[in-house]
Amino acid sequence: MGLCSNKGMVKGEKLSEGRPRIMLVGEAPGAVEDEKGRPFMGKSGRKLRGTCIPESGISESEFYITNVCKCRPDGNETPKMTWRRTCMRLHLRGEIERIRPRVIVALGGVPWSILRPVKGSLTDACGQWHWSEEFGCYVIPMFHPSFNVRGHLRTETMIAMWKEFGRNWKDGKQNVRPDNQTTIESFK
Repeated sequence: MGLCSNKGMVKGEKLSEGRPRIMLVGEAPGAVEDEKGRPFMGKSGRKLRGTCIPESGISESEFYITNVCKCRPDGNETPKMTWRRTCMRLHLRGEIERIRPRVIVALGGVPWSILRPVKGSLTDACGQWHWSEEFGCYVIPMFHPSFNVRGHLRTETMIAMWKEFGRNWKDGKQNVRPDNQTTIESFK
C-alpha cells in the first residue's frame, strides 16, 4: 500500500436516513469490505451492526460508520502510522468536518492512536468520554468488535460497554463540554 492511490477506497456510510451524530471509526477494510465497498460488512461488522449498535439502544439513524484507512492494507496487515496520518489528512478529517458528529467512537487501537485527545492505551481509556478540542466533540475508545469475534473479549463485557454508552448518550452527555459544563450550541 502506497501513501495513497485512491484505488479500491471503501467510503463511510450512514446506517439510515437522517443526520448521524455518532461516528464509528474502525481500522481499515478487510476482504469482505473491500469486495462490497462498504465498511464493517464481515464478521466484525455483523457483530457491530447486529449486537453492539442494537444493545446501545440508540437508533441506527444516529450512526455513521467509516475507517481511518480507506483501502485494504497489503496482506491485511495493521496500517502503519504513516498510512494512518496520510488517510487522516486526506480523507478522515474531511469526513469528520462534513458529518460534524457529537461523538466519535474509536473502534480499536488504530483509530484511537490517530484520534485520541489524551495519552494512554486503549485498554486504560476504553469506554471513557474524552473531549477533543481538535474535533469539537467527544472521542470514546471502545474495543473493536473483532476482539469479541476472536474470543479476547467476553460478549457480556462488550454488551455492557455498549449499554453504558447508550445510557450516557440518552442522558445527554454529548451535549455538554466537560470544561465548563455549558451546552454545545452547534449541536442544537
